[in-house]
Amino acid sequence: MNKTLLIVLAGIAAVLALAVGGAVWWWKSHADEIMGAMDVAIEAGRKEGATLDEAGCLDVAAARHREPASQGLIASTRNGITFQTCLQVSRLTPDFCREVPSKSNPFDAANWAQQVCAKQGLSDPYCPSLMQQVTTYCGSERREAKSGQGPVRPEGKALRT
Repeated sequence: MNKTLLIVLAGIAAVLALAVGGAVWWWKSHADEIMGAMDVAIEAGRKEGATLDEAGCLDVAAARHREPASQGLIASTRNGITFQTCLQVSRLTPDFCREVPSKSNPFDAANWAQQVCAKQGLSDPYCPSLMQQVTTYCGSERREAKSGQGPVRPEGKALRT
């Protein structure tokens, strides 16, 4: 092999090793903080969901997302965890999942999420991910048990409620 190629490959290997080592160090340094924040978000979702129906959880999550400080990656992720937990413990809203496409049809689900964001007046790049919580929830066993209406149709169209 060419000596220059070996030097380049060794340099790439060293950079990769440093990157992996840095990622492991960062995770070890911040894991407790991240897990604690997740626990706080889950507890907040439980408290909200205990007093809201499914539509109320959506309204609260959208209102929280409208706050400028909530539109970054970490805040949006925290809001998504709170929203998902709120949905899981909330009261049933009739027809909440009627127009929600199946998560198994990602193009329809993404388009639906974009439309919901537009209706909510949200145009940031994190809103569709937040609204994807609804497609996940509407196709879940928990929602099925809550509604007593059965699972997602296999062809991946809108859910029945």
